[in-house]
Amino acid sequence: MSLYKYEVDKLSKTDWHQVLLGFTDASIDQSRSYAEARWQKASISNLVVRRDDQIVAAAQVAIRKIPFLRSGVAHVKFGPLWQQRDQPTNPEHLKQVLRFLREEYVVKRGLLLRVMPPPSKEGVDIFYNILQRTGFKSTGDVSSERFFVNLSSSLDDIRKNLKSRWRNHLNRAEKHNLVCKWLEGEEAINIFMTLYGNMINRKSFMDTSAISELPIFYRDLEPALKPKILVCFDQDTPVAGAVISVMGDTAQYLFGATNSKGLELDAGYYMQWQVIKVLHDQAIAWYDLGGSCDNQGLRQFKSGLIGKNGVEGVLPGEFDCCEHAFSRVTATIGFELRKLHAFMRTYTWQTYP
Repeated sequence: MSLYKYEVDKLSKTDWHQVLLGFTDASIDQSRSYAEARWQKASISNLVVRRDDQIVAAAQVAIRKIPFLRSGVAHVKFGPLWQQRDQPTNPEHLKQVLRFLREEYVVKRGLLLRVMPPPSKEGVDIFYNILQRTGFKSTGDVSSERFFVNLSSSLDDIRKNLKSRWRNHLNRAEKHNLVCKWLEGEEAINIFMTLYGNMINRKSFMDTSAISELPIFYRDLEPALKPKILVCFDQDTPVAGAVISVMGDTAQYLFGATNSKGLELDAGYYMQWQVIKVLHDQAIAWYDLGGSCDNQGLRQFKSGLIGKNGVEGVLPGEFDCCEHAFSRVTATIGFELRKLHAFMRTYTWQTYP
């Protein structure tokens, strides 16, 4: 009988990124470059599970500890990874990596372990059932919607199944002679950040995304993992842009921006259709558009794009495991303070423009 074993913090950043390439459920959130940029006050740990000396599961963990105390939080976002590329799905790999995560970070280190599973296209699936069977409990946070474009059909079928209003906008956009280009390097980052800044100023809203970290992790990632940047031009002038991460079998829409001229030209519709065509040519199975952030206009746009064949999935929240009472108390206080801070930022922005 083959035995599972695990290793912790044995891999360099480059080696860890090579591990990501071996899993179809990998995402940029599990990359070291993204974690270092996004969670600058946390230490980053990695755990891999081997069976017959082959890596069959893995997880990147962001750790925040209270100085001088055996207390803190270990957070796994959109992980662990357990669906191997070109291999049958084996739920035992998931069960074992969760068991080892608990052993290392909860039992040995005395931390509260919090796991945020990746977005699900099937609702409550095997991932969440195994989480609950291995001692993790839901935090009770409300699940949020997630929009997935199904890329398995032909392009003609995908277009035919767009919602009619979305397709009408696309038809109008195609009459404006817009040109989309995939750009790289500093040129791409500079153009996109300018578009995004213009959009924030136009909309006057509090942005809580990781946009400020984009230039950092974009520059740090290896070419195979680097996000792709598409810019839409009207007569050589940028009017819209999108940042797309392609890992595993699902592409992620990380950021998007459209200026006032782009809105007039329906450039966002044209640009997203160009993204779909490229992803389809690359045999990517799904395109994850993210959620709507309770914005009705954004929800209408994404719902129209996934059309009749897409899926409105869920981001089902977080699951905790803890055996150290002090870590539980300090983590709970920390999470509540984080929620209060986010609320106050939004409230202040809305009340005092």
